[in-house]
Amino acid sequence: MKFLRQTLAVLLAVLMLAVPVTATESENWLIPKMREDPEFTDTAGTICQEAARICCEAGLMTGVDAKHFMPETGLTNAQIIVISARLHRLLKTGTVGEFDSYHLPRDQWWNPYDKYLREQIPALADSKKYAWMCESPTTNCYRETFFLMLADILESAETELPVINDVDAVPDCMDPKIIQFYRAGILGGKDAYGTLVGDGALSRAAASSMLARLIAPDQRLHLNLETWDLCKLLLDVETDAPLMVINGQTITAEQFIVPYVLDLSLYNHNHLGNMFNYSWPGDDSVGLMARYVQLEEIAAELGMDLPESEETYYDGYQGFTAAGQKWNAEHEQLFEDVLAVLGKEDLPPLPEIQYTEYWDRDRLIARDYLLYQAPVWGGGM
Repeated sequence: MKFLRQTLAVLLAVLMLAVPVTATESENWLIPKMREDPEFTDTAGTICQEAARICCEAGLMTGVDAKHFMPETGLTNAQIIVISARLHRLLKTGTVGEFDSYHLPRDQWWNPYDKYLREQIPALADSKKYAWMCESPTTNCYRETFFLMLADILESAETELPVINDVDAVPDCMDPKIIQFYRAGILGGKDAYGTLVGDGALSRAAASSMLARLIAPDQRLHLNLETWDLCKLLLDVETDAPLMVINGQTITAEQFIVPYVLDLSLYNHNHLGNMFNYSWPGDDSVGLMARYVQLEEIAAELGMDLPESEETYYDGYQGFTAAGQKWNAEHEQLFEDVLAVLGKEDLPPLPEIQYTEYWDRDRLIARDYLLYQAPVWGGGM
């Protein structure tokens, strides 16, 4: 009897040692492991290898065939609907259910997944985003659409992601539904600033990387994003650098850069039609600064309070500071408030402007082209 107990103990120890590493690994996954490790030949040794493995083992994605994942190809809207339905059911029930048993015509293969999402998340089915996806099932899915779908799935499944990064906004996004993925280490963006490029096509490699980070906590990113600063890029000064003094009030770079970039972007995208009758955008922006300062005095004379914006602003969003965005939004509203009382013809001439040592009109003109090459405002990526 003693010998039998010893033999069983040894056998049990051997069996425990024989458990695959992936079994232990998947215990911490957001969803359970559904399949065995695929043997793709086109991901071996690439940065996509681990992500493709995790996504396929978790049952969210499959290869194009048994040997190929084709990481650089795109994912269509229909394929994202399928992935979303699988993820939702796995989060809710721990299984993909009967999804993978359907055998439908090629143009209808995704219909059961669509039906499932419509039943489970009516609000999603009623959204313009989802209507567009269903109307264009073979169109390549956009990155922004992908993350908005993931956000809806997690919310419906009552799944909250832990926060490991301090991110409030990136240059081209401040939507909290998408920012949560930066905060959770699932999304890192396309550059050092975390730019989303939401209208970019979603590849299988990118989708698998971000889904793998969603599934496996040990894959998540610890971010240290840089703040995108257009004052540095275009003006070559710090955000608090004083550029001009108008009626005793100092205008800083972060205040001036907002209307300047708006005007410069408009010029960049319309310059062929306006090259003979459109002034340098900086001149108009300087004039607007003078008008804003003047309007403060006019409002005081009229007994009007300065408006205070209740919007939330973030440093780095669109390349501006929060303070610069807020100041301009409030003065834009002030302009409307004053014009509701006075007509444009009743406004006095613009006050005199005194420029500081930081102001260099020629340098600004020489650096204009940089905005056209940047993300958000020009093209960049």
